[in-house]
Amino acid sequence: MVVNEELRAQAMCLSALFLAIDGVRKLATTGKVDGGVVNTLLPTLVRHDCSSIEGYFGEIEPLNRGRELLLKVLAQDIDTDYVRYSVQLMHVEKKLSKNSELMDILIRGLGDVRRQHEHYNLTHENVIANIAGLYQRTASEAAPKIMINGSPDYLQQQYVVEMLRALLLCAVRVVALWRANGGSRWQLMFSRQAIEQACAEPF
Repeated sequence: MVVNEELRAQAMCLSALFLAIDGVRKLATTGKVDGGVVNTLLPTLVRHDCSSIEGYFGEIEPLNRGRELLLKVLAQDIDTDYVRYSVQLMHVEKKLSKNSELMDILIRGLGDVRRQHEHYNLTHENVIANIAGLYQRTASEAAPKIMINGSPDYLQQQYVVEMLRALLLCAVRVVALWRANGGSRWQLMFSRQAIEQACAEPF
């Protein structure tokens, strides 16, 4: 089966969105997140003008977990929390993209993260704290805050809170990449079969 590049890019971005959501859910309920999730998503914040969609991600294989979740969402066979988070994150990205002041802050902030990354790994606590603060100053200000369901024991831990915000900013970023590759909510409503076909094979 041949899938055009735009649809494939959209499928990868949506898979990344649900991978991020899955990471948020697990982190909020267990205090832990799989390293593959973090290593796949964090590079999207510091990479730009890549020649292909694959270039934005640190690892590709973990996206298949997101691909499986996306297929379940399309089949309406999944916990409604995944749908709630995805709708809210798409709303946040749309509001943020239309706010030039917050977008300027985000662009400058991501530049700071890139420079910081020259000295530290993206998973370093200082980098995660920087990304988390950037999420608070931008995405969190653009639209109503996203309420995270989880264990109060973990949601009060600084590391967990900062990593949650970092993953949420990654989610907003991949939604932006999805839109940049022709994605829209209308398409999700009326072109589900095409997206399912684009997800038929592992990435």
